[in-house]
Amino acid sequence: MGSEIADLHADGRLDIMSLDMLLEKPERRMSQIGMMSIYGPFFDSTQRMNNALHLNQGAGRFVNAAFLAGVAATDWSWCVLAQDFDNDGSTDIVVTNGIKRDIGDQDWAYNLNVRMEKVPADVYLQMPRSRLPNYFFTRTGELSFTNVSAEQGLSDSLVSNGAAYADLDNDGDLDLVINNTDTVAFLYQNMTVESGTADRHWLRIQLRGEAPNHAGVGARVTLWSNGRRIVQENYPARGYLSSSDPTMFVGLGASRTIDSIHVVWSTGTRSRFGSFEADQTITLSQVEPVMWAMPAPLPSLMQAVPDTVVPFMHRENRYDDFKRERLVPYRTSQFGPGIAVGDVNGDKLDDLVLTGAKYSRTKVYLQTKTGAFREAPESGVSDVDDGEDVDVALIDLDRDGDLDCYIVTGGTEFDADDPELADRLYLNNGKGRFTRADSLLPSHRTSGTCVRAADVDRDGDLDLFVGGRVVPGRFPLAEPSRLYRNDDGRYVDVTEKQAPALLSAGMVTDAVWFDADRDGDADLAVTTEWSSPKLYLNTNGSLADATPTSGVAGTNGLWSAIAASDVDEDGDLDLVVGNVGLNTRYVPSFTKPVCMTVGDFDENGSIDPIVSFVESAETQRERPTRGRMIVTQHMPVLTRKFNTYHSYAVASLNDIIPQASIDTAVRYVLHEFASGILFNTNGSFAFTPLPAMAQVAPVHGILASDVNADGHVDLVLSQNDRTPDGDVVGNDSGIGCVLLGDGKGAFTALDAERSGFVMPLMGRRLVPVRRADGSTLIVVAVNDGPAKTFLLR
Repeated sequence: MGSEIADLHADGRLDIMSLDMLLEKPERRMSQIGMMSIYGPFFDSTQRMNNALHLNQGAGRFVNAAFLAGVAATDWSWCVLAQDFDNDGSTDIVVTNGIKRDIGDQDWAYNLNVRMEKVPADVYLQMPRSRLPNYFFTRTGELSFTNVSAEQGLSDSLVSNGAAYADLDNDGDLDLVINNTDTVAFLYQNMTVESGTADRHWLRIQLRGEAPNHAGVGARVTLWSNGRRIVQENYPARGYLSSSDPTMFVGLGASRTIDSIHVVWSTGTRSRFGSFEADQTITLSQVEPVMWAMPAPLPSLMQAVPDTVVPFMHRENRYDDFKRERLVPYRTSQFGPGIAVGDVNGDKLDDLVLTGAKYSRTKVYLQTKTGAFREAPESGVSDVDDGEDVDVALIDLDRDGDLDCYIVTGGTEFDADDPELADRLYLNNGKGRFTRADSLLPSHRTSGTCVRAADVDRDGDLDLFVGGRVVPGRFPLAEPSRLYRNDDGRYVDVTEKQAPALLSAGMVTDAVWFDADRDGDADLAVTTEWSSPKLYLNTNGSLADATPTSGVAGTNGLWSAIAASDVDEDGDLDLVVGNVGLNTRYVPSFTKPVCMTVGDFDENGSIDPIVSFVESAETQRERPTRGRMIVTQHMPVLTRKFNTYHSYAVASLNDIIPQASIDTAVRYVLHEFASGILFNTNGSFAFTPLPAMAQVAPVHGILASDVNADGHVDLVLSQNDRTPDGDVVGNDSGIGCVLLGDGKGAFTALDAERSGFVMPLMGRRLVPVRRADGSTLIVVAVNDGPAKTFLLR
């Protein structure tokens, strides 16, 4: 479909918006969702049927934030134009849409296949039509747009294609022309100036370039006005098979003057022009080149290091979770890799351990004096390749002065209680040679997620929290989490006696020990999926669930990572928590949550997790997020009840599952998808979301450290998740994120050019590593890819 290039983030960089055809209304979307697979042809990449808003992050990198911005779904879209149509100083977006014959209608397609041998000649004329209103988005926040089509007069239901703008009545605002199928083109007169709204100033710019490019096509114009930088490029052909007025138009809002204008012409020459008053048309001519010193870019905080420095490659085995459990919203077989840092061979240098997926091995990498890392195949921890190792900890279990190795196994490729789900323990001989010592562990075989060490009972040795994730084949039933006490080098499971609440902690994704109440002992915070973060306070070595009274209850989400740090410098430790982010199709709230109803609704012995969203805060009507094909594959009994796609498309959750079954089912209700900070005030926590760029993708790794040496805690986030099913939007738009802290709890996001942290893969945990020369590396564990390493300048 069509595309547009404009500054949609108001940061002086040109972004790209490209159109597709994701349907906005649930009824239309459900009537057109067919069968999709997570595995396409080997030459094909993942297909996503939604608009893309690629935000320019510098350094040649873009981030797709269409869902976060609210512009991802505009139906059968054709032309997109980005301009300041109301002269308020912010860029608006116009999208035309509609289709004469709706080829995506699944009922029509099914009937055509059934009648294939007796198809009438006019069968395609029987295809449904889709006349739809066009879209007009106005910018309402840092990275959010709101559809105000009706207020702007674009409420006609049409099949529209091309569109162009020009100030046709020469009054200082842009009018709009849209051509339509099977009817006349529509002319929309812009009434901004006539309305008399204050602070709506403007400037028109006519470029006069050298022959033969007299209109200055291809020139980039930069204006400075009241400290604001405005950038446009002169390309009349834009949108979809359309060309707009070559006279450039700039909405200025309250600004009455332009301080200066710089033009970079298509030939590469530059011109500089002085100040101008607003509300006029000016002509800028290409004159003799003007040379001026371009400001040198600030050095990036980090520099990418070649993969050969840490030569670890994580390879996921090919496993389709959805064949086993068709209704799970995402794969639960891709949790790793885990990563741990420590001196394992006693040479005073940091070494690394990274875990392998099924059919690959966990590996130890020893640091050399040059600061590079070499694999140590003789380490002894690479003795298993049939399990799924998801996390690792380096701890001195036997208090002999060296670091031993604990490996957590997990994933859902196995059956429950499979021997491959048993965690493993290795004792170090002090020189980096490990010997298997599973007899020192309790004999549990569950799918785990993480291990964290602390001296819980303050007896001088390290005890362990081991997080449980999900029972294989039984999503969303959670494995129990456990507390292991170190008794003279042997771990004893004391969960039932000293921390019984951990047995029902839920699907744990990450954990951190920290002193929440400043009483000198180690308390525990965990993140979970389909629930809230949880807090367990330590009293004499026993952990009690303090979640209901700590302020974290009720923030139910898909929490994925956690770190403790005093980000507001008030003397206590706050919690930085990663979530799925706001760049998703469904963004829940307390009035419109995302829900999951769990039971055996077709009475066949399997678990049926039905994910739904509340369509209206007023009616609280719930609708399923999955299409008819997926749901009836899992529950064939519904095929007769919903024998057409349309009947399913208009159905509510109560139509699919009887209310009596809902009342007896297990219900999960989510209210919060934002990543953020739980600020600690005397042991009571309050949640505040992180800036918008931290919300473009799920956060799976958090490093809280001062990366710019200003004395304040900053945040480095690893992002992305490619585990959702094909008819669910993937969450892999992130490139990693660096947030600079001000010491008061506020953070500012750096773009890729300034941060140097570019990580577009599926990042997991990240750790700082001290090199032999005293410099610091940040190493990111990557799922199904190479470990990524960055040098902190």
